[in-house]
Parts: sequence; structure tokens; C-alpha cells
Amino acid sequence: FKIEYKRFNTNTGVITELRPTLEAFVHFTYEYTKGYLVVCDLQGIEHNDEFLLTDPSIHCINPLRFGRTNFGKEGIK
Repeated sequence: FKIEYKRFNTNTGVITELRPTLEAFVHFTYEYTKGYLVVCDLQGIEHNDEFLLTDPSIHCINPLRFGRTNFGKEGIK
């Protein structure tokens, strides 16, 4: 089988490959943390409805956490 690396969504909120499970996960991270953070920029490998994800971005209301891809409150909106 062919393995293809894909970007499913970006750290600016653009959905590039719609996968409802992954979008639900992004929303779950926001809800579970009561809006404190959101995990996004999901990319990796999809195989048989399973995902191996690498290098996500995390937007957090604390701008000093999670590196330069943390867009803070603006990224969470």
C-alpha cells in the first residue's frame, strides 16, 4: 500500500483534508480544557481509518507556552 503524508488542518483553522474524527478531536481539546488551549495543525498518515499524527500546533491563552506556533487567543478563535 502507498503511504501518503497529509496535512488535515492548519494552525490558522483551514481544513485541508476533511476528516470528521480529527475535527472532533480539535474541538474536544478546546472543550476539555474549557477554552484554555486547542490542538491543531494536524498532519500525518491515515491508514484504515486510523491516524498517526506528527508535529501538531497548540494555541493557548498563555502566549509563553508551546513555542512560536502558539497564536494565543487569536489562534483559538
